[in-house]
Parts: sequence; structure tokens; C-alpha cells
Amino acid sequence: MLYIIAFGSLINATAYLAFAAGVILYTLGEMLVAPSIPALISNSTPKSKAGHYQSIISMSSTFPKAIGPLLGGILIKYTSYTVLYLSAIGILILSLFVFKLGQSKLKKMAN
Repeated sequence: MLYIIAFGSLINATAYLAFAAGVILYTLGEMLVAPSIPALISNSTPKSKAGHYQSIISMSSTFPKAIGPLLGGILIKYTSYTVLYLSAIGILILSLFVFKLGQSKLKKMAN
């Protein structure tokens, strides 16, 4: 949720302080989420497949970091920063729903 709030705050950031506050919120979100992902994967996968799933998650988080600046630059060039941030918010909301769906399926499998 901090990611969504951070990107939302960046849309109308016209002053440096507002931009800095958005970046701080984004950083806090990253600090809270990033360390918990390996533990979540470890707890929700079979022990024999844990390494396989860890590598998939690692690749799925590295690829967007490699291609994101290119796609973001293209999006900004042909539209605006507002469209970039709204797109990011949309992707984050979509990923939240996918995460909740996966989490509910894991709970059903555990029971």
C-alpha cells in the first residue's frame, strides 16, 4: 500500500519537498516488502522446490528493473509523468489483487 500512496503523491508533486516525501514513502515500502519476500516464498512452497521458486521470484523482480527505465522513458516521451505514475498505480493495484488471490489459494491448499 505504501507503494500506491507513494506513486499517488508523486503525481501532483510540484515542489521538491513533496517529491522527497513520495520517494521516502516508496523507500519505506521497499524496506518493508523486500525482506519478507524470500520468507513468504519459503513458507508457501514445498521444501524440494524452494530454490526453484526463489530463482523465479528473483528473475521476476530483476527483469522489470532492467526494462522499466526504457519503458518508463518511452511512456514519458509520448505521454506524461502523470500517465507513468497512474500506470504504475494500476500495475500495483493489479499485483495486490493477484497476491491476495494467490494467498487465498495457498490457504485453501493448506487446509
